[in-house]
Amino acid sequence: MGIRTIGRASTSHGVEALESRLLLSVTLVKDLNPNYSSNPTNFVSAGGVGYFTAYNSLNQPALWRTDGTFAGTFIPAEKGHFSISLPSQLTAVGNRIFLTAGAGAELWVADSTASGTIGASPSRASVA
Repeated sequence: MGIRTIGRASTSHGVEALESRLLLSVTLVKDLNPNYSSNPTNFVSAGGVGYFTAYNSLNQPALWRTDGTFAGTFIPAEKGHFSISLPSQLTAVGNRIFLTAGAGAELWVADSTASGTIGASPSRASVA
């Protein structure tokens, strides 16, 4: 990050900056799907962790979580945390996220741990 000068103008008093802006830099944390576009969407933050949906390496939609590092960006199901298919409608409430998932759009509650991720629908009343 830094302040960059955009354009210059010559005047009788010398050269003056026309405009200064704070330009943000962007760094790729992880290539989520090297073969296709991962199309990340539905970004929310809860408990210092970011959650979003994106296509995995099998080109299927998946729930991802990130702490902003390479190692901390992963699909929780692949780390044994929980398995959720077709995630959508992510909503942060406190340190948890609520989302719908599965073909029946069942309600889930997650806090990024296996024990803290449960199906809130009657048919998913236990840890996945």
